[in-house]
Amino acid sequence: MNAVARPLLPHLRAQLPALGASDRKVAEAVLAQPGAVVFWSVSELAASAGTAKSSVVRFCQGLGLRGFHDLKLVLAQETAVEHRGAGPAGPWSVDAAIADGTALEGDEPEPVPDALGTVVWRGVETLRDTAATVDRDSFETTATRIAEAHTVLLVGSGSSAPLAHDAAQRLRSIGIRTAAPGDSPGQLVAAALLERGDVCLAISHSGATRGTLAALTAATDAGATTAAITSFSRSPLTELADHVLVAGARAASPRVPSLTSRLAHVAVLDALLVAVALRDELRAEAALARTSAALAEQRVPREQRPTRRRRPQPA
Repeated sequence: MNAVARPLLPHLRAQLPALGASDRKVAEAVLAQPGAVVFWSVSELAASAGTAKSSVVRFCQGLGLRGFHDLKLVLAQETAVEHRGAGPAGPWSVDAAIADGTALEGDEPEPVPDALGTVVWRGVETLRDTAATVDRDSFETTATRIAEAHTVLLVGSGSSAPLAHDAAQRLRSIGIRTAAPGDSPGQLVAAALLERGDVCLAISHSGATRGTLAALTAATDAGATTAAITSFSRSPLTELADHVLVAGARAASPRVPSLTSRLAHVAVLDALLVAVALRDELRAEAALARTSAALAEQRVPREQRPTRRRRPQPA
């Protein structure tokens, strides 16, 4: 941390796993209550983080700020923007239930009426953060490499695997030759068989999944261009990839893994799809037309669609 990245909060979330122990404690305290920190003293933030006041000052300077006062000014600006469109909150929100532990205890938790509102709002915040954390130059370069590639291999494990498979199908529909093996050995073999001019795009929330790292390493050894979509700016994956797209996500609580990283990664993949299509619109239009024609016979004509049978109402 040696330069002020703005907006600060989403970049701080993306850096969190790579911070040292002391900096991470301060960062977690700031991220937990950014609006409250605006009104705190340096002693109060140090007490909340469980660190010394000098650690707070070093943390601020590591961000490229002159000191704690500058941090409060930045937080005041960013939290003011967020509060203008504040989502659901209060003691009965999902965030509150998770934060105070009621949603994790063995006993029956208290009712949480607005689960939908809270999750949707977290998604809105995540998409806003994604727009701030994705490096535009890396994004444009990745889109160009995909558009020009002979073959694009998409890899991902766990919850990222369906995203890789879906992205491969959608890129294929605009004329890009793609592959997305569903298992780690298959991904490793496919990566090893890539050539110069091909692209391997890895998707990983943590950036530390063994199978994904192995596939990206094999792709690099084969001479292919590598790119990664991930949630954190420093990880084994970001060290390996030629181009990194950091799509940060907001966790509902530091105690619970992020529930919205999938949404952030889908947004980046959607944007890549559009950017790739725009680089060769004639190819994309022709491929989409052939795709639509191939699927036409699979669709049931409107006149043959069954009507819904309503169940008789009890007397």
